Amino acid sequence: MGKKKHEEPPPRPEFKVNPFAGLSVKAPEAPLLPVRPAPPPPPSRPPPGTYAREFTDRALVIRIEKKGRAGKTVTVIAGFRTECEADMQDVAGSLRRLLGTGGTVVDDRLELQGDQRRKAAEWLQGKGFRLKGELG
Repeated sequence: MGKKKHEEPPPRPEFKVNPFAGLSVKAPEAPLLPVRPAPPPPPSRPPPGTYAREFTDRALVIRIEKKGRAGKTVTVIAGFRTECEADMQDVAGSLRRLLGTGGTVVDDRLELQGDQRRKAAEWLQGKGFRLKGELG
């Protein structure tokens, strides 16, 4: 089969009268609707990077693990309070971005891929956390 030749579309008819000519007149203003009161502000949370005192009052334990992980090294930071899940997720996200590595929150501990003890400890101490454990 050969290629089909494209036919030009038929010419459009020219309008003798502009149907939009009468729209240049400004429409009358609609009555204003009653204004709703503004919603209450969300509950205050500390700005990102600052953590509640009760979240940071415990000493965190930093260690590395290999057992049961197919020989892969994982940095474990344990001792977080479990009721501060949102803060734990915030800390985990900040550390993952800083270190350029993967990680997750499991129960009351944070697991980061690789031996990240020294860099993680420096960042945590800068944020006001107390630390225990070998810092490699």
